[in-house]
Amino acid sequence: MPARSDPRSPAAPDGVPAGAPMKGPPQRLVFGYGSAALVQGIIGFLAVPFLLAILGPRAFARWAMLEPLVAVLAGFALAGVHYGHLHGISSGRLTTAAALRQVAGFGFAPAALVALGGAAAAAVFVVGADLAQVAALCAAYVLLEAAILLLQFQSRALSDALAFAATVWLRSGGIALGLIGFKFAGARLALTDYLAFMIVLDMAVLGVACWRHRPQLAAALREAPPVRESYVGALRYGLPIMLAGGFALILNNGDRYVVHALMAPDQLPAYVVMAKLAGAMSFVMAPLNLWWPVARHRHVLDGDGGARFFSNAMPLLLAYYLMAAAALWVASGQLVRWYAPSVHGYDGLSMLLLLAGGVALGMTVPANIGMLAPGKTHWLLVSVALSAGVGLGLAFVLIPRLGFVGAALSTLLAQSASLASVYLISQRLYPLPVGSARLAAVAAAGAATMALLWLGAGSLLVQGLVGAGACALMALLLRPNVAALRSG
Repeated sequence: MPARSDPRSPAAPDGVPAGAPMKGPPQRLVFGYGSAALVQGIIGFLAVPFLLAILGPRAFARWAMLEPLVAVLAGFALAGVHYGHLHGISSGRLTTAAALRQVAGFGFAPAALVALGGAAAAAVFVVGADLAQVAALCAAYVLLEAAILLLQFQSRALSDALAFAATVWLRSGGIALGLIGFKFAGARLALTDYLAFMIVLDMAVLGVACWRHRPQLAAALREAPPVRESYVGALRYGLPIMLAGGFALILNNGDRYVVHALMAPDQLPAYVVMAKLAGAMSFVMAPLNLWWPVARHRHVLDGDGGARFFSNAMPLLLAYYLMAAAALWVASGQLVRWYAPSVHGYDGLSMLLLLAGGVALGMTVPANIGMLAPGKTHWLLVSVALSAGVGLGLAFVLIPRLGFVGAALSTLLAQSASLASVYLISQRLYPLPVGSARLAAVAAAGAATMALLWLGAGSLLVQGLVGAGACALMALLLRPNVAALRSG
């Protein structure tokens, strides 16, 4: 079977692979996923001062709570079948045309119900003003995001990193141009105005995505009517992952909702700015998170069940996340003063705790090997639900006593609980060595690095020397892992 299919070849009559997914050159995958994550991260970070100026601190804080809700609702609108399609297409069991026909045949009604109901709830509990207009705009925004998400997952399943990246480049570029235009025009937008802008932008992104996927869309029109059992199979695989995504919203963003509920309204923008900055860890993780599920599905088919790959990759990923968190913490104070001068309340300890939680969050993806197997994804829901409950409960206990530090600490403890539960359940379902001794050495080196950076706060020279020494130490520790992955 060819590694890459020609849409005109007999092996792929509908422009999709007949068996195994397309695999582009490694450089193309790295460039596509890496550039998408980099562009999205840079624009997401630099958008904060523009949004503060254009929307004002309070509307900005509401948008920061609304944005992740829309992302989760888009996944729920698809009922999680996009995860089932990712697994089916990447393993060669499903064509892209059949996947699209499934959604066209059975997915419209659930999508509309989720979009309308979720948008109404978001308007009432998050925005609290202009309810009908906000609900209508949010519903349209959710449906557009769901359609884009569906096509992005098809690109990922086919390892078509450039098609995936194109949607991110266009969306991020549109946001950047729009914010710059609004800022220099002196515009002050209501939240509804900004929602309308995002809807127009998403319509353009969806148009580009449909053009890129036109062979698959045309093939879907010729596809035989979908069998309900195949749709239900994708639903059974993906819905637990999507439900876990809903609990992950609580796990990763619940602190800001509790801060909004328990602290003065004027304090929320400062915490959101710190959470947004710590959220840059998500963009550090993004290219790896996009690549990992497909890599996992392929390497479990190795002769050793993936043991060699996973045990060498895990310590490398931990070192990467730790060094990224250290660099972000060193820069965070100055960055907050530079890009959010109108917001006061930055706290270095809270920032450190949020970034440590980001490291734990990043490691939950590679730690999850066993729960991505067919018939096992419901365990992910159990793990994330328990961790979200821990985080939410701790937030209500700690925030009234410790303020921002309590919010950040509850996030760190919840994400640590998530990592521990994911690892333990995954190992029970699919026991594999993960390089525990090397992981412990890397974690100890990372903790020592953060302690020395804390002691050297205020001196960039000292912190720079600490960072250089930490990188050298990590490189020395991980040379055997790099050599093993390169040789295999």
